[in-house]
Amino acid sequence: MKYKKYFMMLLVILLLSFFKLENVSASTKFTICRNLTELSYLRSTPGGDYVRDVDGAPVSFSGTDYLEILGTVNQGGTQYYKVFANYYSSNYTGYINSAWIKGCQEYTTDDNYGNTLRNAGFPESYILPLQKLHAMYSNWNFIPSKLGGGLDFNTVIAQEYSPVYKNLINSKDQSLYSTDGAAYNSGKFTEFEPGWYAPSKQTIAFYMDPRNWLMDNTIFMFEQLSYNSSLHTEAAVQKVLDGTFMQGSYDYNGTKISYAKTFVEAGKLRNVSPVQLASRVVQEQGVNSNSLTINMKSDGKTYYNFFNINAYGSSNEAIVSNALNTAKKNGWDNPYSSIIGGSSTISNGYNNVGQDTIYYQKFNTINSKNLYWNQYMANVRVLPTEANSSYSSYVKSGLVNSSFTFKIPVYNNMPDKTTLSITGNDDNTLKSLSVSGCNLNPSFNSAATDYTCNVSSTLKQVTISANKTSAYSVMKGDGVAILNDKTTVANVEVTAANGNVRIYKITIQKVESGKESPADIISYLGYNNSNGILSGIALDTDVTNIISNVRNKFVSSNINIKDKNGSVKENGKISTGDKITITNNSSTITYKVAVKGDVNGDGKISISDYAKVKSHILGVALVDNEYKKAADVNGDGNISIADYAKIKSHILGTSKITK
Repeated sequence: MKYKKYFMMLLVILLLSFFKLENVSASTKFTICRNLTELSYLRSTPGGDYVRDVDGAPVSFSGTDYLEILGTVNQGGTQYYKVFANYYSSNYTGYINSAWIKGCQEYTTDDNYGNTLRNAGFPESYILPLQKLHAMYSNWNFIPSKLGGGLDFNTVIAQEYSPVYKNLINSKDQSLYSTDGAAYNSGKFTEFEPGWYAPSKQTIAFYMDPRNWLMDNTIFMFEQLSYNSSLHTEAAVQKVLDGTFMQGSYDYNGTKISYAKTFVEAGKLRNVSPVQLASRVVQEQGVNSNSLTINMKSDGKTYYNFFNINAYGSSNEAIVSNALNTAKKNGWDNPYSSIIGGSSTISNGYNNVGQDTIYYQKFNTINSKNLYWNQYMANVRVLPTEANSSYSSYVKSGLVNSSFTFKIPVYNNMPDKTTLSITGNDDNTLKSLSVSGCNLNPSFNSAATDYTCNVSSTLKQVTISANKTSAYSVMKGDGVAILNDKTTVANVEVTAANGNVRIYKITIQKVESGKESPADIISYLGYNNSNGILSGIALDTDVTNIISNVRNKFVSSNINIKDKNGSVKENGKISTGDKITITNNSSTITYKVAVKGDVNGDGKISISDYAKVKSHILGVALVDNEYKKAADVNGDGNISIADYAKIKSHILGTSKITK
């Protein structure tokens, strides 16, 4: 009994230990390297081809770039590191010769800190990256940030995707572009601003997912941007400005003032990080100030819009005009007033309403008053670049180990991960499709993939003509198709650059040649023939519908339509005065067309038709033949005030003339 008691106590202790350890994450060792002895290109395999970014440039690293070592591989006597790193707004994995990498340091994550993060409200997918950052920078503080109980991630992406021009991208890789609605049409992407296009939902999701940016050189997109005198020194700002057009001074009322000092003053006045302000201007204006919104001339004065506030438009002219008007309105006729004034716009418009990180200034998922709007930048890829600029300035000024606070968004129903598609254009549609000897039913539409058509029983083959929408896709199945005795199924296959396939199916049916007369065909169409004048054709009837109805039903027949001037009419609306010629069973008949209410033969019912009926009633100008038939709207054989009234009611919208 005694031993049994001890055994039970030991079992209880072991069980308690098990349950205690279940909530403690295991420590993780990892290695970070920052000292690259020379420019190092990332390879897809050890010694293999370059890894290329979404703009086609080789991915390379130098100096103090962040590299996390994932493993070691020996290839042909050379040691390679497998590394993970961020490079110009995206994340990459590949191989670099280990001889070029120095300054590596191994870290160990803190198990207890992992539980601290969980208790603070971070989901599990955030824990390990934040543990790693804590191991490297123990003074950094991470706060989970969300609106109310948290926004649904899928809802967030949908809102940021609508309208499609809310976010823009200027990548050379079109696989990052949207192919929906107003963003893409007939193989051409819509240019919303010069060189800028709408990104896809997948692209937006990648850049909005905070977990993709939990590295020391990109986490500064979540930095809380209140002014901090110990961090936001003139020296720190100067590191942002070195090598740019703002590295020196400018003249202000006869006094030389450094740009760095001006940004610090703006930060103090507006309670916002001057490092972030300086990074923002570099992002907006470029290193060499190649922007058009600085040194804008108007009325003999020069104006400046350093932050590009309200600088938007579908052309460079519109962008500059809007930027200039904003600068003139605010009196920004020197760099000082533009920087100080623009900083006020950022502070009052964003920081002071809860959007106090550059992430929230780009993606407003925190300020409920203007949720998904009040967003400073359209560039969907801007955040990693601006964040890296801030990080670099703190490294160079020796402040990177200071007590920073990072407000990191957390969303509900987040996927396991988000990725960036660089596989190519996803357009796998056709721009046109036709088959010789028959008309497609339904009429061709790039989104429709299932068609039928009837051909004469005597045909042995047809020619399928197709044009792909995107130059990047691959098409097969067009050309000559040999027909079976009764039914033939032909497929046109389009493969997009990203590998997605769309198949257009055409079912071709052989039918016996008919013995119907042209009069039989007119009867089939439901039109009335009175002395060679056809009535009963509805207003707005499309010419192509008449032609396809005849050719699909009566495959041996021939039909053509000409306008009142004798020109062949292959599309557009049928009008009074048009002539329809049908040939079948060795007989040809031409009919004149009368469309009720269309008295002048323009295919519409308007004030002009109203006037013609009135003139006829008054005897001023008579109408005859098919035009008289069109004017007899009520079909009583006469043109009277009753017809006049029906046309008037149609124009006013009171009652519509049908057929």
